[in-house]
Amino acid sequence: MEDDPQLPDWVHNLREDDSGLSRVLGEGLHAEIFPGSNSMLSIVSIDLHSEGDLPSHPEEQCGVLLEGECVRVQDSKEVHVEAGDFWHKPAGVCNVVEAVEEMGAKRKLIVLNDLRDGEKRFNELKRSTGASSYTLSRVLDDLEEEGFIENRKEFESPVASYYTLTEKGSALCPVFDALDEWGEDWLA
Repeated sequence: MEDDPQLPDWVHNLREDDSGLSRVLGEGLHAEIFPGSNSMLSIVSIDLHSEGDLPSHPEEQCGVLLEGECVRVQDSKEVHVEAGDFWHKPAGVCNVVEAVEEMGAKRKLIVLNDLRDGEKRFNELKRSTGASSYTLSRVLDDLEEEGFIENRKEFESPVASYYTLTEKGSALCPVFDALDEWGEDWLA
């Protein structure tokens, strides 16, 4: 076999090839996509300390972390992965199902919908949602940890906690609007 410096078009080098489709997926997230007739390869580069959502596809997906370490979120589970780790996402996993799993229980949706009108105190949310103090406290902690809401505390008398939607939580407002319209049309 001869040493040919020109590789055929079906051989690629991950470090040197620029024949893929370049895409910026977010701040610090870059992809080179190599489409095929029945599959595609996406090489995603993640800058240090970057965060973001990677696009999802209905087809089966596999991934491998070539260098560094990161947190992979799949099926609402966060897993620390290191260079050499790989993962599999089965075909047919619907983004709607994943989104609902991420948002979680009915109470979470009720609280998020209630906060569309703006900042509310704990007791206001307790009255408007009908949740017990224990349940509401747990739901608010979960939503804050998941990045849907922010908690602002005032320590002057009377001590109060105020809750508002984050950018991630506010992004759900059009979804709630659409559900509200659908409910008017089909449930009334």
